[in-house]
Amino acid sequence: MVGNHDYQSATDRSAYERIFPEQINDSFAHGGWQIIGLDSSEGTKAKETRISATTLTWLDQNLPKLDVRRPTILFTHFPLGDSVWARPLNADDLLERCYGLNLQAVFCGHFHGFSERPFRRSIITTDKCCSRRPQ
Repeated sequence: MVGNHDYQSATDRSAYERIFPEQINDSFAHGGWQIIGLDSSEGTKAKETRISATTLTWLDQNLPKLDVRRPTILFTHFPLGDSVWARPLNADDLLERCYGLNLQAVFCGHFHGFSERPFRRSIITTDKCCSRRPQ
């Protein structure tokens, strides 16, 4: 998923888009599961970001196409868990849209530390993979 280090400048993520065309916001099915990947980045900013209107609009347009009964995984670059460092200022706007889904897990990055936060019937997780400091 595209993140702040995938931008060459505040607005240029062309190298990422060349390698992963049409995968900025995407969903797919695998083994009976629905998987949604969303762009939560705002250019090169590392904190105090906002999820773009483009991502929220994509979600609004594509949620009706999903089966609310199928187990679903959501993943983003920036952490969506409550009180996790660098959580986008409008993370709740994204999460509220997912209330009707059978959301089983939310996986996020950027934080470089382990966190678990409850969200309805699932857990929002960040991992310490690639961490620069022990957690």
